[in-house]
Amino acid sequence: MTKEPSKSTAIIQHLLDERRQYEAWIARLNSSADATPGNVRARVREDYEARLTAVIEELKAHGESARLAIQEMRHRRG
Repeated sequence: MTKEPSKSTAIIQHLLDERRQYEAWIARLNSSADATPGNVRARVREDYEARLTAVIEELKAHGESARLAIQEMRHRRG
């Protein structure tokens, strides 16, 4: 029987998904050579990087919850 993920685990997973999305957007922005003016690209990059930083800070705040969840999973596996 599979146990439902805890609320904390769900939050962490959501934050990890957000982090991956922002990283992908930044990578795509850095690699694309479209006609978007440089100042617009810089503002968009700044926004994405600020969002990424905020998500990383939230993940850090959930670090202890993540460690406990990992310990619990390892304990259940034996």
